Amino acid sequence: IKATAYNDHKLHAHILKLTGEDTVDAVAQADPEADAEEEDRKSANVGMLMLIPNVPMDIKANPNTGVFMLSNLAKMGGSWVNLNANWLGRLSAPGPIKMDERARARAQIPEEAETYCYAYPFVQFRQALRDLTDPCQAFLAIGGFVYFDRAQRAVMISALSPARGAGGTAVFYGRPKPAPGALISALHMAERMQKLPFDIFGQVMPMDAFAWIHPGEEVPGLPEPLKHGGFACDGEGDAMNDGMLVPILCRAKHCCGAVWTEVTAQQSDIWVRLQAGALRAVQAWISRRLEEGTGPAIFNQVKPDTGCTMLYTAARLGKIAIVRALLDAGADPSAKCRGCGSSAAHGAAIGGHDAIVELLGASGANLAQRNVVFLSALEIQKMQPVQKKRFERDMVELREEALGGYTVARGSAN
Repeated sequence: IKATAYNDHKLHAHILKLTGEDTVDAVAQADPEADAEEEDRKSANVGMLMLIPNVPMDIKANPNTGVFMLSNLAKMGGSWVNLNANWLGRLSAPGPIKMDERARARAQIPEEAETYCYAYPFVQFRQALRDLTDPCQAFLAIGGFVYFDRAQRAVMISALSPARGAGGTAVFYGRPKPAPGALISALHMAERMQKLPFDIFGQVMPMDAFAWIHPGEEVPGLPEPLKHGGFACDGEGDAMNDGMLVPILCRAKHCCGAVWTEVTAQQSDIWVRLQAGALRAVQAWISRRLEEGTGPAIFNQVKPDTGCTMLYTAARLGKIAIVRALLDAGADPSAKCRGCGSSAAHGAAIGGHDAIVELLGASGANLAQRNVVFLSALEIQKMQPVQKKRFERDMVELREEALGGYTVARGSAN
């Protein structure tokens, strides 16, 4: 097997449909009858951004003026900025907060907040902003939401970031779809389109500008309102057919339970225990998830900062007892990792754990299933150790590209 066989297919990583289980409505209340979103969920065509609450910035804003002011950026420290001036940014028109109490609590939105605006990024800081896990840099580079109380005072800022290491809450979006030229034109005429410094949605076509659309908002040229809001993006150039719509999603099932995926110490803890082979702790966690009704779907989720499933991680590390516990609880033996399309059988084959490959096959896994570079677990089993090492390195790179290239930790379990 030639090393170049993998590189020839790395283009697939750029057009691969990102996978995920739980989805989130960043601004609006969930609709359990969302048939279109259920179809999106089943086809797993979703991507993810992190919503970071309580960004520590001095801001003066009024939701009706369309602008906000940041004061004394230099005092935030760091070498990325050395500015003592006040800077003006653009706000979207205000919209009501429609999230239910549980969703608000998970997003840490203050009780007194009644409206919000999307705060657009500062294009002039693009070259200086390097660490998108930092809330302040993420807010300047990508933007976020500013929440206002009844007196129209800003009570909290949340930043969006494509960096999984940023923490916070995961916001899921659907696959980009073509946007009507009339919509893009209307948004430009209304001066709603703002420069997009980073390709945060992982689109194949370069996007030059974007605009936030509120949940349920009627916009000229938009065929139907976006139930949970989203972004309209305009491609580079003057063509009227190169725009894209990126809808925010809300999972159709478990809307009041598993709708938010939080990267918290509690969630990180189960991955630590899994990697350490702590069988009893993992079994107890599985039992709790089944009791609360979030399993078995939650067992098939990928780890936000690596793109790997629990089953893949356990199989790669040779934790056969944990693999068996996850399978007994209903985990999908053929579930794929994000970006590389590898299943748990691929991971077990890389690690040389033939007994786990056999167990997965007996549990219904298709051992002939190929990943994005057209290799199956059975073929990987025949590789030499040096070939397996090279193959795993390439798979990590593919997952890293699918996750935005920021936070994947390299290692044998990733």
